[in-house]
Amino acid sequence: MTYPSRNTKERKHNMRKNFTEETREKMRAAHTGKHHSELTKWKMSVAHTGKKMTEETKRKMSEAHIGKKMTVETRQKMAESHRGKKSEPQKEKTTTKKTTMRNRLLLKGKRYTAKVHRT
Repeated sequence: MTYPSRNTKERKHNMRKNFTEETREKMRAAHTGKHHSELTKWKMSVAHTGKKMTEETKRKMSEAHIGKKMTVETRQKMAESHRGKKSEPQKEKTTTKKTTMRNRLLLKGKRYTAKVHRT
């Protein structure tokens, strides 16, 4: 009789698949109440930062939330958390002479070059 090697996909698949309901309940009870440490949370955050979701994933996430309604209590909590917050004032936009000149030339259909700016 031959035994499968330690790292075959088949062995890993069977290890995950064959838990009895009683065993699953014990595992669930053992993990209940456990929380990730702040360091672990930070590591997970860094690991996921910058990952791009596929369009299919975005669509599935969107569909999962369709039809869900927030309770009145939840809406009140959200309103409460936003109360008193002020949005940041918009910065005034300033343009330099160079930028202004370039924009004027672009409007006329001409290309901006340093030579044009000097004359």
